[in-house]
Amino acid sequence: MLLMHCTEDDARLSAMVLRAMSASARRLLAECVEKQEVKRTKLSLAALALEHEGFVRIVCPISGRGEHHLLYPKLAGEEALEALDGVVNEHRA
Repeated sequence: MLLMHCTEDDARLSAMVLRAMSASARRLLAECVEKQEVKRTKLSLAALALEHEGFVRIVCPISGRGEHHLLYPKLAGEEALEALDGVVNEHRA
């Protein structure tokens, strides 16, 4: 059941956007989805690209309260990752 994407085609389109991103971006999104919160001391290009596409939300640190950036998966990112798994499995069959 899709909550963020209106149709299966929209989810597949997001999956194709995710597929076009770097392998490190896909791994980072998978880690965010699995853990629901990922801490990073520095933001990578992969993290910024995922945020730009709306797949994760990045919370920047508050001065004096640690130096970790927090990455949280967005529902669109979870659905895109799931749709990408479906597309990959379709091509294998």
